[in-house]
Amino acid sequence: MDDYFDPNEPDYEAFDAQDPVPPPLPSEFGQDRFDDAISEDLDGLLYLGALSKEVSIGSHRIVIRTLKAGEELACAQIVRDYDGGLASVRAHNIAKAAAAIESVDGRPIATPLGPGDTLKVVREKFDYISDNWYYPVIDILVIENMELLARQAAAIEEYRGKLQATRT
Repeated sequence: MDDYFDPNEPDYEAFDAQDPVPPPLPSEFGQDRFDDAISEDLDGLLYLGALSKEVSIGSHRIVIRTLKAGEELACAQIVRDYDGGLASVRAHNIAKAAAAIESVDGRPIATPLGPGDTLKVVREKFDYISDNWYYPVIDILVIENMELLARQAAAIEEYRGKLQATRT
C-alpha cells in the first residue's frame, strides 16, 4: 500500500500533536481556490477542526458546533444506562445536543477546568439540558447539528475530490 507509513522507515518523522500542520492549499491541487460555497466549511474543518453556527430559538442565541471524537465517546458513555430502553434515542439526542452547545446567549453552560475534562463537561451539559430544557428545543438543536454534519460531509467530499484529481 502506498499510503502506509512505517515508523521504522528512515523517512518517517514522528508527528507531535502540538506541531501545527498546515493543510494542503488549493493551489497544491492545481486550483486557484475552492468553490465559495465550500471554502468557509473547508477552513473550519482543516484549520479549526470544527464547524459552528448560531441558532436562534425564541429570544435566545445558541451557538453549536460539530463534536470532537472525545465528545462523541463521552456521549456514548453517558447514555449507556439508557441503551436498549425506550428512552435510548432521546438520551442520545440530548447528549449530542448538549455536547454540541458552545454557548447560550453568549455564556457557556459548562466550562472545562483543564485537559481531560471532556467527560465531566459533557456530563454537566447533559444533566443541565435534560433537567431544564424541553425536548422540542433539543429536537431543533439535533436538526441544526445534522445540517452542520451535512456541511461537514460536503466539505470533506469536495476536499477528497480535489485531492483525487491531483492523483490522476
